[in-house]
Amino acid sequence: MINESQPVKTEEENEFKLKENQERFFSAKRDHIQKCLEHEDSESLAKTAIFLLNQLESAQKANESLKSINAMLLPTAAHPFMDPAEMKLWPYDCLDIYETYDRIFNCKGHGWANLQSTHINLSFNGDEEFGKLHGAIRALLPLIPAIAASSPFLDSKYCGFLDGRIETYRHNQEKIPSITGKVIPEAVFTYKDYEEQIFNRVKADIAPYDPEHLLNHFFLNSRGAIARFDRGACENSARHHTFRRKNGNKRPRLPENLGY
Repeated sequence: MINESQPVKTEEENEFKLKENQERFFSAKRDHIQKCLEHEDSESLAKTAIFLLNQLESAQKANESLKSINAMLLPTAAHPFMDPAEMKLWPYDCLDIYETYDRIFNCKGHGWANLQSTHINLSFNGDEEFGKLHGAIRALLPLIPAIAASSPFLDSKYCGFLDGRIETYRHNQEKIPSITGKVIPEAVFTYKDYEEQIFNRVKADIAPYDPEHLLNHFFLNSRGAIARFDRGACENSARHHTFRRKNGNKRPRLPENLGY
């Protein structure tokens, strides 16, 4: 039932109230997370949680500003209606490297051109730390899609995968399969084993296509977690692994042959 005696709020008043509630929500969340995590003496986790909330708040403010030009931020790992055929190579530093990649693999595809990702570098010092870190990352990687798959649309249509980006990424270097492997890296835990089982294969397989030796094996390695022994870090790229949903009433599943 409508109370006719109650004044109807204008659109501006409703928007102001929404912003006021959002600000109150984020302020309360920040305070709550800070207290809970400080109680566990987890200062770094508290800072991370607050940082993420600030990022969300910033994204909402950005969307408010973008309304004036009928635009908004896309919370996706790939642009849903980008045409990768319009891609242009980076014309500045390292152009010869990008031209070599394009010559070998043809970079006018979603797996190359349609990239929105975050790289997280986790440091290690020596084989013992690397082995523990690499093993933990391998265990974690298959779980990421459950919370992070975010590219179900490519070429302006549903592509059949909740993470279409990684599905295209898995196949964009099929000419030389050793470069990507099965996305989840092999079970190797020392530099010597990594060199023998991964780097040596990559270097041998790329050689016929790269007579000028422009492509470094550290840079070529395209697994979901990349061991950068040249700077003592595991580079983890948010190339979220793929689930496929065949029918609406079925749960998504991991694709086969991810290597785990």
